[in-house]
Amino acid sequence: MWETVGIPESEARVYEALIPQAHASVDALANRVNLTTAKTARALASLARRGLVTRMPGRPARYFAVEPSLVGSVLIAKREHELRQLQQHLNKLNETFRTEASLGDSAGHIEVVEGAPGGPRVRQAAVLRPGRRARRRGAEPRGAAPLDGRCRDLPCGV
Repeated sequence: MWETVGIPESEARVYEALIPQAHASVDALANRVNLTTAKTARALASLARRGLVTRMPGRPARYFAVEPSLVGSVLIAKREHELRQLQQHLNKLNETFRTEASLGDSAGHIEVVEGAPGGPRVRQAAVLRPGRRARRRGAEPRGAAPLDGRCRDLPCGV
């Protein structure tokens, strides 16, 4: 779940192990999450850079977790900002794509949107016009659907 906002699994385990404690040392957390002391120390350093934990002064080093709702709000806001930037970039690319497509010959192509467990995938496939054959068997692009109703790799009617 934490990977959604860019937090690796090992760091998430360390952060969540720290939540029920007022504070904890690297050694105590390492024992609790079954990681080496070195990996736990690296995870805590990364979490501190991200603002999820705070290091208390003194020796041995002790850490405490920042309030989860505050952490969540900051991480979600950051991810939303990144997604808005991506959407703006995609909009610019789309403008370029449409401009170039209107100037070129795109009549021989279709876009196929496929649902997948990881989200939709878009691929471009050439359309074979009736009466035209590929140069050699299998030369047509993967997923191409001939207009004459014969289908390969796609259900007929798609």
